[in-house]
Amino acid sequence: LADRLRPVLGTMRARGASLRQLAGPAVGLTALAAVPAALLGYLAGRLLDAGPPQPVSAYAVAALVAAVLLVSAASVWRERGGGLGSVADRRDDLVSVRPSARRLVLDVLLVALAVIGVVLLRRRGASAGTDPLVAAVPVLLGAALGVLVLRGYPYLLRAAGPFLRRRSGAVAFLGVARASRQSLVGALPLAVLLLAATVAGFAATVDTALRDGQVRASWSDTGGDARIEAGPVDEAALARIRALPGVTGAVPARVITGVTSASDPAPLTLVGVDLDAYRKLAPGVPGLPSGTGAYLSPLAARTLGNGPVTLGRPGMTSIDVKPAGQVERFPGQGTGTAFVVVPYKLIAGETGFPSQVFVTGNVDAKALRAAAPGRDVRMRRDVQKAMTDTPLVTVVHETFRDGALIGGAYGLLAVLLVLVVGARARGRTVAHLRALGLSRRQSRGLALVEIAPVLLCAVGAGWVLGLLLPEITGPVVDLRPYTGGFAVTAHTPGLAALLGLVGALLLAAAAAVAVDRLFDARPGTVLRTGD
Repeated sequence: LADRLRPVLGTMRARGASLRQLAGPAVGLTALAAVPAALLGYLAGRLLDAGPPQPVSAYAVAALVAAVLLVSAASVWRERGGGLGSVADRRDDLVSVRPSARRLVLDVLLVALAVIGVVLLRRRGASAGTDPLVAAVPVLLGAALGVLVLRGYPYLLRAAGPFLRRRSGAVAFLGVARASRQSLVGALPLAVLLLAATVAGFAATVDTALRDGQVRASWSDTGGDARIEAGPVDEAALARIRALPGVTGAVPARVITGVTSASDPAPLTLVGVDLDAYRKLAPGVPGLPSGTGAYLSPLAARTLGNGPVTLGRPGMTSIDVKPAGQVERFPGQGTGTAFVVVPYKLIAGETGFPSQVFVTGNVDAKALRAAAPGRDVRMRRDVQKAMTDTPLVTVVHETFRDGALIGGAYGLLAVLLVLVVGARARGRTVAHLRALGLSRRQSRGLALVEIAPVLLCAVGAGWVLGLLLPEITGPVVDLRPYTGGFAVTAHTPGLAALLGLVGALLLAAAAAVAVDRLFDARPGTVLRTGD
């Protein structure tokens, strides 16, 4: 806005207007651009019944007033020299202008603040509290990356010039040349687009990771697509289960509770299972040991130690166990409990103890209950549905989804603003090129090439930052309460998010073509005799 007001204010100043007289139009036009939009946004928030007014709303209003005053003051202060020199047509191309020392210091300061904020955040973790610097780390990272992209963007355009100059077609070279001729003010929406892409990428990534964590939690809880547990399961019942339609495999496990060692009377649970067969049956179960032998839970390891031990209880033949390692979790055993996983053959002959059967495949719960009557059946899809359908988890999913959509919408609005603001000047340039033989189809291609560097640099950098942000802020973004205690580690957006990104880029390209068509001027209406 200040850049577009500069010729008007410069002309007024050259005709004798004082700085005080310039302040009225500058403040009025800036307020006219900002205040109605802010009021509409506030009223929309109230109509959406978002709750009682919050103190942050007052801070937002104060920031808006400060922004209006600062933009106006900067516009007026720039004309203090007076004369027509302030409105001279000076070249300030993005690829040729030399950044000032003041801007260099501010850029370095912003990057340093972002790095310091990340270091403090990772040191303090969940105890970061309400430290403003730590809370602003995502915004600082986005702003710092925007500064770096704005620094590297001109070099990218400058490097592409000689390569495109040697090509036979003129559209690519002219498009990059026009992108290079824009000023720094024209490239500032790149930072807005970058932040929008960061928000969308972060929200899509964390939402996908949250869903993946819930899937892993359901596998860990159930141990398969289904788990049957109750009294002893004989070979006939196991054969009936394996013969059910949709069942791809079934592995039995023997569970003996109240087992103790000769050196410590603390009870623990003994689980006998063929680990090799179980890993092949259910590779989605996280945390399974990679080898064979006896594996102890952390609590059992503290009780029994790391040496050979004899385990037994009344009604069971004692067995000698040599620990091969530790296992944090095992399906059917609570986290933090004492249990030992041993090969199935060691306790296969024990009778009168409960059994479990881990089943995989697309099988119905009623069919499993019919094949194993009197036994409890636990379905993995029911466990996952119970986690995802809780009100708090639903709110989290909707928040991340809405964040991605809102970020994408703001990015598209920024692109549309850039296109509309420069449409008339671009129309005049295209009219000159049309007089030299540029076709309508080439004009549309030129519009796409002009917007492509901003889109690719801003969206690419912002999307990458969005992917890395959960890893950077890992100690603070803790989603384990929503995933059954499983840490969210898969920071990769899903297919829907990638399709949404491609769709947003296509919409931006379509907007460029639509604006080019809307402001398409005939050479005869733009060019004058002598041009």
